[in-house]
Amino acid sequence: MKTKVVIVFALVVIGLLSYIWYFEQTNDISQNDSNIIQHAKHFQIHKTDNGYVLVDGATRKLDINYDRNSITIPAKRLVLFSSTHAAFLDSLNQTEKIVGVAWANSYDWYIPRIQNGFENETIKDIGTADNPSYDVITSLKPDLVVLVGGTGMWENHAKKLEEIGISYVVVSEWIEEEPLGKLEWIKFFGFLTGSQDIAEKIFEETKNKAEKIAEKTKSKEKPSILWAGVFNGIAFVPRTQTYAVNAIIDANANYVFSDLNGTGTATISLEELLVRAKNAQIMVYTSAFVNHTDQITSQYPVLAKSLPIQECNMYSFQPWYWQSTADYDLFAADMAAIAHPDTFPDHQLKLFQKAECN
Repeated sequence: MKTKVVIVFALVVIGLLSYIWYFEQTNDISQNDSNIIQHAKHFQIHKTDNGYVLVDGATRKLDINYDRNSITIPAKRLVLFSSTHAAFLDSLNQTEKIVGVAWANSYDWYIPRIQNGFENETIKDIGTADNPSYDVITSLKPDLVVLVGGTGMWENHAKKLEEIGISYVVVSEWIEEEPLGKLEWIKFFGFLTGSQDIAEKIFEETKNKAEKIAEKTKSKEKPSILWAGVFNGIAFVPRTQTYAVNAIIDANANYVFSDLNGTGTATISLEELLVRAKNAQIMVYTSAFVNHTDQITSQYPVLAKSLPIQECNMYSFQPWYWQSTADYDLFAADMAAIAHPDTFPDHQLKLFQKAECN
């Protein structure tokens, strides 16, 4: 499990470090009244007289009309490069359209319909996302391959797929700034699979649940939250214009690195992290699934001095966190309960876990 966690975190780090450049390149997507997407910044769907124009996570404009489609819509056979894509499709009840997934054998699966697909071999492992088997992909005869957006993350794959004549789309939900923007990518997958109405319903219902949760915290005193991960002795913390920080704000809490403006992540020393951690009441540790604070302090003893660890108020993700992309209502409820436990005394964490301590 430790190796799997390191692999996942390393990929996240590499991707997040590229985010600033990527955002600058994609922030010039034209905005006009025909865009029916309200919160997401990294894809668009424009209604036209003849159909739709889909702008994916690489700002590629894909014509979807009644006479000629530049990609197959609705797709019946999909190859995915991320478990987050599988989570969206599972929420839409569209997992039967998944025929291949990257990293399938590199980490544990917590989506039963996906796990069953691997067991009965209706879903194949295509290799790692950085070095997939194009022979396997070709053999699966996909209508679409769903690539992960971000500079350096999709371009080489796209070039190869174009050479072998396989269509693809690029999904960049992981770099959305707003939680609702990330959630809104369910509409993208709904569009790909012909389940737009279901996607719209899920989005609105989830949005309403999250907003009601946030409303309960508005009059409460704001705690200070440290959100950070450590990899090879270097701490990674999100800047202010990111999903994590906006989720903290939505839970009516203060982020201790509120002076780190911009997008993407910042790298800092463990010493600087400790200085901020002394003022934090809560820590969310993102680079490992932590059952006990000893797992962190044995590796990085300096963090034993942090207030959240001393007061036994440290949290981490559950192992299935990355496979719960569409469950923002559960995420919002957990964050609200972490920040304001007295307001939600009976809440049982779903996507996070509190670390035990001595």
